[in-house]
Amino acid sequence: LIPAGQKYYIQADFFTDIDTNKSYGLTFGLNHSTDTFYLFEVWPQTKNFRLFKYTAGDWRELIPFSHGNIRPYPEANTLSVYFNTGNIQLYINGELASTYMDDSPLQFTGVGVFANDAGYRVIMDDLFIYSEE
Repeated sequence: LIPAGQKYYIQADFFTDIDTNKSYGLTFGLNHSTDTFYLFEVWPQTKNFRLFKYTAGDWRELIPFSHGNIRPYPEANTLSVYFNTGNIQLYINGELASTYMDDSPLQFTGVGVFANDAGYRVIMDDLFIYSEE
């Protein structure tokens, strides 16, 4: 969990154990009891990404498929999120990929890893989290 605060930064390296056309990603703003989170999802083979907000069974696409500086298998991709009271900045391998302003932001602090399907493993390494009040 991220320390409580309206502003935080998350960064981690992601890679898979095999070459796959499936996606993986970073979840943040996660709360298991209310079943809510944001998903920063990437597809290394097509170099695409997008941002979703999941709220109790409802998927809302905040940033549609976009092209990013995504490295192919077997290289790792560093995914980063800067969250400031609903202002979401997404970074891929150190470059700003996109921004989004959520007028009703999730205020939860969980972080996790997302794998789109079975048959491959997603590895998250070098997790870094910073929060300010």
